[in-house]
Amino acid sequence: MGTRLLEWYRRLDQGQRSVRSRIVLSAVALLVAGALFGPLLAVAIRVDRLEGAVERILAGANLLERSAEAQQFIERGTVTVGDRELGDGRFRGATHLFDDAGKLLAAATVAEIIVAGEIPEWAPRFLVQDLGTAWGFALLTVAWLLATVWAGASLQLLLTTVAVVLAALPFHLAGRVGGVFAVAGIGLLGFSFVLLVRILLAFLPGWGQIGAVAAVVVREAVRQKAFLIFIVVLLAVLPLIPLWIDPATPLRYQLQVFIGRSLGITYAVAACMTLVLGAATVAFEMRDRQIMQLMVKPLSRGRYLLGKWTGIVLLDAILLLVCGLSIFLFIQYLQTRRAADAFDAQAVRDEVLTARVGVFPEWDRLPRARLIEMVDAAIDNDLLLRQEIEDGLRSETEVRRSLFREYMERSLSEQRSIAPGGERLYTFAGLQAARRLGGNVSLRYRFFAGESDPHEQFPVVFRFPQDDTWTDHRFVPAQSMVLPIPASLVAEDGTLQIAIANIGYVAPPPGGQARFFPGEHTIFFDAGGVELLYAVSSFEANFLRAMVVVWIKLGFLAMLGVGMAAFLSFPVACLVGFSIFLAAEAGPFLAASVDTYRIYHFDGSVDWAKRAIRDIAAGTEWALRAFGTTRPGPALVEGRLIAWGDVARSLASIGVAWSGAVFIASLLIFRRKELATYSGQG
Repeated sequence: MGTRLLEWYRRLDQGQRSVRSRIVLSAVALLVAGALFGPLLAVAIRVDRLEGAVERILAGANLLERSAEAQQFIERGTVTVGDRELGDGRFRGATHLFDDAGKLLAAATVAEIIVAGEIPEWAPRFLVQDLGTAWGFALLTVAWLLATVWAGASLQLLLTTVAVVLAALPFHLAGRVGGVFAVAGIGLLGFSFVLLVRILLAFLPGWGQIGAVAAVVVREAVRQKAFLIFIVVLLAVLPLIPLWIDPATPLRYQLQVFIGRSLGITYAVAACMTLVLGAATVAFEMRDRQIMQLMVKPLSRGRYLLGKWTGIVLLDAILLLVCGLSIFLFIQYLQTRRAADAFDAQAVRDEVLTARVGVFPEWDRLPRARLIEMVDAAIDNDLLLRQEIEDGLRSETEVRRSLFREYMERSLSEQRSIAPGGERLYTFAGLQAARRLGGNVSLRYRFFAGESDPHEQFPVVFRFPQDDTWTDHRFVPAQSMVLPIPASLVAEDGTLQIAIANIGYVAPPPGGQARFFPGEHTIFFDAGGVELLYAVSSFEANFLRAMVVVWIKLGFLAMLGVGMAAFLSFPVACLVGFSIFLAAEAGPFLAASVDTYRIYHFDGSVDWAKRAIRDIAAGTEWALRAFGTTRPGPALVEGRLIAWGDVARSLASIGVAWSGAVFIASLLIFRRKELATYSGQG
């Protein structure tokens, strides 16, 4: 029976490779895609139009003017579009969603929540809630199906689909939608990786000698157990991450946790795989003397190393493409989960799934002449300090430098503290783009007060001199909080003034008067504790740039593994490669250690041994700074912009300068290596 099934499989596999079969299967694929996505696109178009209509109605509603739209929204939580009444009972009586001017704070988010109830149960919300995502997924699926057909993998796709359906059936019967997505993700990701590898191998031989060497690397990699373990672990873990996230937490935290974990796991696994594969593909060929068969051919050693590097880099590209699409689709799926409230839904849109730039307040700097005057006065008035300088116990230069830093920090610290009952005005400049784009800007603040107990809350009032409005809040010490601010408050010159008052507000009782009261403790914050952020790009474009940066870093690791193995054995090459990788990733921590490392004795003299240690650490940190500070994951989690300029700098420093330096150094040593007498056994 097994022999007969194997024979049928071979015949079907051979039959799907003919041109006629591929044309027929392509037509079938297009029909299947049309049958699947035709109804979905129709729903997505209808939902997009409804959202636009509801948003326009809500944007024109005004609670202070008691407009009919605002009254209907507050009384019934509904909106009338044409002859239909749409709504959500959660918005009934939601006066807190309106600002002091009577405008709805998050019209787009509220419209999205209201229209979500109009989506049919059979339609995946993560596809139909965004028209661009629906069209993109449809076109991507069509391209994927056609690539499968012309790569001769239609039969394999059919068998994979059957296996996925059988494996996901128990989860479907149990009502575990997350389990169904996880099983489907594992199967489709694995098949997509194999499909892309097959397509890559079809094109590489046409790239000359470098392409031929790269093709050998790809074929070796897919046959190695170590490489397959990395791939299986990565492709199996990613679809399971959403199952490990507590759905009871606010939706913005769920998305941030998923983005951070998925990108972190992808980068860590891909980096380890790249270093091991890069070292193995060269070192094992030298150990087994297979390289001699290549070197007797008209193949230069430089092209040999470049071919090895190209093969690994292209494998990394395939891996990041598959994992990136998986992460992106699961993000779209997760954002359809129920938000805690309208503010949580707005935070997802404005703080996570976006690309923002930040602006810090303008600080008043002490003039240099005033600083010199203060330092001179401090030295003249301190008899003990002046005597230590005269006796040579302390260096005057070091004392003056220390006093300079102390007075500058003291001045900035005073500007970052607000006494009980007091108020400070902060100015943010360079916000012309935020005013032009409209919408909201986000004030991110992290205050400390008293003992900064995270179980306590303290009052604070934010006042906006532009229109003489204010809003009161309660903050939790040492925790980052966000306040949405209409971009219309930005002045024409691109500045926004925000006054922060250390006071509280008590709403008036019936027939009484409102009152303000001073805070209990002084409010203070760190240098980056107050920041204004606004969106300048989309999350999709930001995500693409993040994956490109990760690919650039993996490209350097590939060159590092190949270059080290060109003149070192496999264990030593791995040891050196991982040491450099870990040192580079720890660069920011090393920089902080260097800044706080003391090299002076108590008498002010230099400890030369510590000086040498600091200089070595500082040189290492300087050389590896670009790699360690280039971290796209945290930027995506916080919704911060990864600009194309950042990508270009990463490419120039890591992809060209570093990788080029490693390649040239390893090639110079590799050219002097006598391969014909190398045995690899001693």
